[in-house]
Amino acid sequence: MRHAAIGMGAGALVLLSAIPAGAQTAITPDAPPALTTGTTATTTGTTTVIDGGRRVGDNLFHSFARFSLGTGDTALWVRSGGDGGSIANVINRITGGSISTIDGTIATQGLDRANFFFINPAGIIFGANASVAVPNAAYFSTASSLRFADGGVFGVTTPGGSSFSMAAPAAFGFLGAQGDISIVGAGDGFVGADTGLSLSAANISIDRSTFVPGALDLVALGTASAEVALDQPLAARFTSGNLSFTDSFVSVQPSASQSGRVRAAAARMTLTSSIFASDSNDRSAAGLHLLVGDLILRGSAGGANQTYLGSFAPGIGNAAVVDIDALRIMMSDTSQISSQALPGAMGNAGDIRIRTGSLLIATDASIVSSAYGNSRSGSIDIAADSIAITSGGMIDSTTFGAGNGGDLLIDTGSLTMNGGLIASEAESSATGDAGTVSILAKTVALDHGARITSSNLGAGYGGYVGVAADTIELRNGSSIAADSIGGQSSGAGEVGIYAKTLRILSGSEISSVTEGSGQGGTLVVNADHLLIDDGALNSAALGGTGAAGIIVVQAGDLTLRNTGEIATSTRGSGIAGLIQISAHSIDLSSGSRISSETFSTGRAGDILIEPSGDGPLDIAITGGARITSAQTGAAATGDAGSVSIEANRLYLGPADAPSISTSVANTGFAGEIAIKAKSLVLDGAEIASAATGAVAGTAGGIDITADTIEIVNGGRIESTSFNPDPAGAILLTVGTLIARGAGSEITSENLSDRGGLAGGILIDAGRVELRDGAAISTNSIAGPAGDITLLMPRTGTLLLRGAAQSGVITTSSGPGTGGIITIASPYLILSDGGQILALGEAFGADVLIQSDFYIRSSDRLNLLSVDGLLLVDSQVGDLSTGAAPVDLSFLDASSVLRGQCAATRRGGTNQLNLRPTGPYAGIAAPDGAAASTVAGALTSWTVCKQ
Repeated sequence: MRHAAIGMGAGALVLLSAIPAGAQTAITPDAPPALTTGTTATTTGTTTVIDGGRRVGDNLFHSFARFSLGTGDTALWVRSGGDGGSIANVINRITGGSISTIDGTIATQGLDRANFFFINPAGIIFGANASVAVPNAAYFSTASSLRFADGGVFGVTTPGGSSFSMAAPAAFGFLGAQGDISIVGAGDGFVGADTGLSLSAANISIDRSTFVPGALDLVALGTASAEVALDQPLAARFTSGNLSFTDSFVSVQPSASQSGRVRAAAARMTLTSSIFASDSNDRSAAGLHLLVGDLILRGSAGGANQTYLGSFAPGIGNAAVVDIDALRIMMSDTSQISSQALPGAMGNAGDIRIRTGSLLIATDASIVSSAYGNSRSGSIDIAADSIAITSGGMIDSTTFGAGNGGDLLIDTGSLTMNGGLIASEAESSATGDAGTVSILAKTVALDHGARITSSNLGAGYGGYVGVAADTIELRNGSSIAADSIGGQSSGAGEVGIYAKTLRILSGSEISSVTEGSGQGGTLVVNADHLLIDDGALNSAALGGTGAAGIIVVQAGDLTLRNTGEIATSTRGSGIAGLIQISAHSIDLSSGSRISSETFSTGRAGDILIEPSGDGPLDIAITGGARITSAQTGAAATGDAGSVSIEANRLYLGPADAPSISTSVANTGFAGEIAIKAKSLVLDGAEIASAATGAVAGTAGGIDITADTIEIVNGGRIESTSFNPDPAGAILLTVGTLIARGAGSEITSENLSDRGGLAGGILIDAGRVELRDGAAISTNSIAGPAGDITLLMPRTGTLLLRGAAQSGVITTSSGPGTGGIITIASPYLILSDGGQILALGEAFGADVLIQSDFYIRSSDRLNLLSVDGLLLVDSQVGDLSTGAAPVDLSFLDASSVLRGQCAATRRGGTNQLNLRPTGPYAGIAAPDGAAASTVAGALTSWTVCKQ
């Protein structure tokens, strides 16, 4: 439809001007034989009695040349023949071509069941003193004719040849030159609830008027040539015709004889500082239905009313359904489309159904359904090509009592929110549940703090929030959320987001929050492409006993950057939610994080990351990004959660120490870390579990399975305790392990000066390389050190290499028991500037080595230093050129145990120092120091047990 076709005709401008001052009564029946119906008009004082007419069946026809009714005057239709009680329809036409001005009372007497028809094609104006006091329905129209159910036509513009049918009236006929109807300044007495009012004209204007009919039909069809059926006046959408309300209050109420139904059709419908409503009472209203082109709702400066279109339920009856079909809807200036069950009502609010091409809700305008007490608020169902909400606009369903909130259903091509709110809410006084919010769109864009939410402040349950679109974007502090804030709340609703592309940007978030005893809702995100850039997916328990909801993310590619986060947390006794992520690729950078935290007694949630079902997962964590489950804050005592990751390639590095970690700061357990990957690279990054509190707290273990692990530039795998509780164990099951560079380390440490165990390290590997200062270590300052065990196949190799800095395997302790280093069954141990150190101030720092060959370079220092027992079952040689090494296997364990060093139990150092001078070296005697020459080589051995 073209905007150019929607305009107010010249006739409408005339009618809107004013009632002519001092309008006089002028009622003149048609006299010519072709027009006359035998109507009489007798005036006595201020009353004109209209009698006679032509009766056909149950229809009574009157025809007038002119009809106007002056201020305070009355036109009274009677039936002197005494048969008025059987008349069904009183049908009046005005043929003279002049506008009817009515500023008095139209009434009937003795026609108790009759509908009243008043047809003047030239136009009708109702003034401030107008009153329509007829018992059933009153039809005022500027049609050219009235068609009957049998096809007969009662003509007005061409009255000659009219049919006087006995059938029921069926439709008004318009030829395109019809006039307008206006109501100016009408008061409460204009029409009553026992009367159904119907107006049909080119344009209809209602200005500064207040009236309450029992039913209301309004049809403004402009210059259209069309029929308007009495029973179905909304059968067609018109391309011209204006229906306007200005500073008016029109509320339709059902009665014993009227349904309270409202129907309106126009090309353009405008409400300015006006209320147009269906108002139930002890009866339910039948419904409010609009079929329009443009629907415009707006306030005005100093207007008498907030603009309101909708329905009320103040009593036991239900509010009417609000059904709007429009090409365009524009709302502004606090205007409202609403259905409400008011305080004290027992009836329910009505549903709101809107079908439109475009919907604009601006400057604090709203579409609302609400209910108090036991009443239920209605659903809001909107289908539109586009929806724009800006400057405080709102779509909201709210319950304040025991009744449930209504559901919000939105189906649109594009939803754009610049500020504003779409919400289903249960307020603090409510015991009913909040309704659901479901949005289906091609594009959804939220900006400048826009919100889509289900909020539960009462004792009921929060509603589900679901958004499905090709593209969803949140910017500048916008949010999609399900919250449970009431202390006695039963819980928050679930959030479900489904998109091809989802972008959460610049302080925006998708969240589920609980505060109190209610459980947080599950947060489900499914997207092909998910970007979180300075935004968040967040599930939180802010206090109380309620648990935070779990977060489930399924994505093709997931990107977090610029402190973007996926996070669960608890600040009460309830647990933080699980984070479960499945994807094809994950890229975390620039301070972003996936985290679960406890700030109180509740347990932090677990983090589970795995491939989606149809392909491998590659993960890159860079720029200080991290995956962590932690106990945070001085008052926190809850356990941290575990972290489990399954990936094809897992890369951490290189800048700002990215990490995967679990930790506790006080009492409690840090979670376990479990990783399964084909390749794992730590480039200046760490995988760590720590108990950082000085009093108590247990670090978690680390379990990694990979084809290859590469640790470079100070990368670390570590479990650390700062208190007497033990550090966690580290288990690596790997094909090839390469650690290179100073600070690149696999370590379990206990740094408490009050005792405490370091954890053990078990590495099951085919190949291990420690280069240039890289290390595998356990360390305890005051307690026992952990064991280091390398389990390798008979084809495995262990390389310790370094020039300026050695590759090191070391276990050390303070006054506690030293750890045991076990290297079992590799084919080759190659020490090219390497060190194996078992150090401790007490007994038990032992080294057990079993391999086919243990070969040391001849041009670099290779150190095997043991403060306890040394057991070696290997052929030993150096890398000088020459013949192949001979079989120089070490003594068996029983013979080594017989060798004792003359050293003190504490403070003594017993070493096996290898510095060969030729191509081969070996040992001779089991006791003490020995010297043996084999093929010209000299080797010194010290085998010790403290």
